[in-house]
Amino acid sequence: MNFKTTYILFGVLLAMFGVLAVVLYLGPSAPPGAEYIFPSMHAADNKLDTKTITKLVIQRENPSDSTIAFERVEDGPWKMIEPRELPAESSVIDNLVSAIVNARFEEQNKPSSLKAGGLDKPTRIITLSSADREWKLTLGGVTPGQESALVYVLSSDRGNQPLAVSKGTLESALEGVNAFRAKSLLGSDSRDLRTIELSLGKKTPIELQNSGDNRWRFVKPPYGYADPANLLNNLTGLTIDHKNDQDTDFVKDEVENLAEYHLDATKADVLRVTVTRGEGDKKTTTTAILGVSKKVGKTNDKFYAALDTGKKKWDVVQVPAANVEPLVKLLDDPNAIRNKNLITLDGFKQPDAIDIEGRYGKLEFRRLDSSKPWELYRGTTAEKIDESQIRTLVDEINKKDVVTSFPDPARKKDLGLEKPDVTVKIWADSLEKPEDKKDDKKDDKKDQPPSSKPVFKKGVEPVAVLHFGNREGSSAAVERVWSKDSVIVLVPGTLLDLVSRSPLAYLDRTLPSFNPGAADQDVTKLEVTREGETFEIERPEAKGSWKFVRPAALKGREANEQTVREILSELNRLTAREIEAEKIDPKELASRFNLAPPVAQAVVTLTKDKKPTTHTFVFGKEAAGKGIYAKLGDRDMIFIVGPEVLASLKKELRDTRLLNFEPDKAVTLKVSGWQQLLGEVASRTFEQKDGKWTVKAPAGLKLNADKVSSLVTGLANLQAEKFVPAGKGLKPEEGAVTFEITLADKKVLELTIGGEEGGAYFATTNQSKGDVFLVPKTLFEELRKAPAYFAQ
Repeated sequence: MNFKTTYILFGVLLAMFGVLAVVLYLGPSAPPGAEYIFPSMHAADNKLDTKTITKLVIQRENPSDSTIAFERVEDGPWKMIEPRELPAESSVIDNLVSAIVNARFEEQNKPSSLKAGGLDKPTRIITLSSADREWKLTLGGVTPGQESALVYVLSSDRGNQPLAVSKGTLESALEGVNAFRAKSLLGSDSRDLRTIELSLGKKTPIELQNSGDNRWRFVKPPYGYADPANLLNNLTGLTIDHKNDQDTDFVKDEVENLAEYHLDATKADVLRVTVTRGEGDKKTTTTAILGVSKKVGKTNDKFYAALDTGKKKWDVVQVPAANVEPLVKLLDDPNAIRNKNLITLDGFKQPDAIDIEGRYGKLEFRRLDSSKPWELYRGTTAEKIDESQIRTLVDEINKKDVVTSFPDPARKKDLGLEKPDVTVKIWADSLEKPEDKKDDKKDDKKDQPPSSKPVFKKGVEPVAVLHFGNREGSSAAVERVWSKDSVIVLVPGTLLDLVSRSPLAYLDRTLPSFNPGAADQDVTKLEVTREGETFEIERPEAKGSWKFVRPAALKGREANEQTVREILSELNRLTAREIEAEKIDPKELASRFNLAPPVAQAVVTLTKDKKPTTHTFVFGKEAAGKGIYAKLGDRDMIFIVGPEVLASLKKELRDTRLLNFEPDKAVTLKVSGWQQLLGEVASRTFEQKDGKWTVKAPAGLKLNADKVSSLVTGLANLQAEKFVPAGKGLKPEEGAVTFEITLADKKVLELTIGGEEGGAYFATTNQSKGDVFLVPKTLFEELRKAPAYFAQ
């Protein structure tokens, strides 16, 4: 064969493969559902919804046993109808139906014949029924093993074609009756419970009723509203454990002699629990009896129980003692589940209206929208309030389990609840929104004066009404009214304090700022009066430095810029800690608050467009450790502020900078003193050239230039700690040291450091003649000891 023939043959072969690939690609595909044992359930145009299966029948053929059959109850749960009517575990049946519908077969493992698959003598025949169709699944042999085990089946969709399916898919179909029975004695869901009754011997029975708004209340005993969360958990926790027919809490069916299981209904040690579910035609009642006299089970942690079906035969089971014992304890103390909240709001509702009636009249709090602030009405006009205070009120009233005990209702008068001191009413989702209002030409309120106060929706009732009575020890008595239910409770006395507060406790404590930005913006004058003396400081057109106008002795002197800024900042951000009074007798300004005359006063003048406006702040005495009494100008309100503002007003207003120069502008420095040490005044003179200090006199001194540089910098930044009436040691013979600085502009600055006073020295300068200061010792202490301080 030559190369040309070889090439031709390879080309033909490649072409054949190409054609084969195209045929496979374009050829017919498997029909929908071909991999399922019931392909008809997966038809592209009519896929089966498992919820349409209304009946499931399992015929147990080998070994022969009773048929197990289930019916779906109106698109809801399943019930077992064969071998007899029993509560069914709907989830198990739903899972089995879904498993059958979605079961796939394993082509490579299918048996060679019906006999080989044990299908000539089937173990189960399962029938699924919908309203208009029926499917049958026949189960045969099961191969050994666990994960890899197979069950051989026949499908009514596939005739006599034996198939292999994973055992795990259909395993529950091989189980007995107990596997399908309900595993919760009284139901696993508490949401549709409507009533609960408990009784045991001569104990006072308990009956609870769900009022329909998700609130439970006592019918017996008449204890008002209940908080049955733990009770509901214990009821749904009455479960029946079942692993297999050998390891199960299904003890024995159709028992006639209950005494054998400590369930004799005539005995005083049998607990009866009755629950109703649903409404109207769907209402069901279930009663369980539990033998609580003796624990049973492998670890002695169960009680026998049975459902009372009205028949003479009982199905006995075991349930956990851990969920039975709390029911017994509850009969001894029903108070344990009494509702201990003062108010209970449904869902996500929040209060939108609160009324407080007491010694201060009627306070009406309203909030139309949760995104908007609360408002207080003492009439028809809204007042801005402190949001934190109303939040505190709501949080404390709505706090969980705030009730500490339930006194005897016969003590109502003794507890002061026939004529309560304070009544609080709380509404939720109660106010008519502006968009809800409709024009009504026949409005019979049109002649009434206009009001901005929100109105209630028609027919709305408070969520709760709370009547506060007397104190009892550290507690306070309250009559809590929900709907028509009234209960007397005790709560912490602090809650009575909270609802008894005056309206002033709720008013907005924000004080007006005179500047929205920087505190000194546009400020041209500041007057500070303290200890009977007034200091007036101003700056032209809110620019430049602050200078004294008064007193006359300081006129023209520069003021302390830092202190002025601090005072303006404190006044501009002033916040009331408390509001003491809205309006008082003018005589009390002096006698009660020391506000006439005041302890201190500040008047701030702002000038904009050549128009001055003033803001007056008046401060009085200390308010019993709370702060300082204060008022604004002519406003009547008295409030309490922090003491820091008064501390600022008492600070030194005079400029505490003693020399006020720039170190690099100093030309010479002369230091004189040490007379007490040397017997005569000695001097050291230094000069600065090109930023370096050298010795001018005496000649030959080996200078430590860094010490001179540090000294000059310290003098340039020196601040007085305090102004004092007089000093000492300010003469050379008394040990004084004098510093004389000559600046580039020929200006001469002088500073004299005198005697010691505590941790400071007395000082004077030629910049502030007549003033005596105290300055820190740090800069001068070593220098005063000897002139050798400047030497290397």
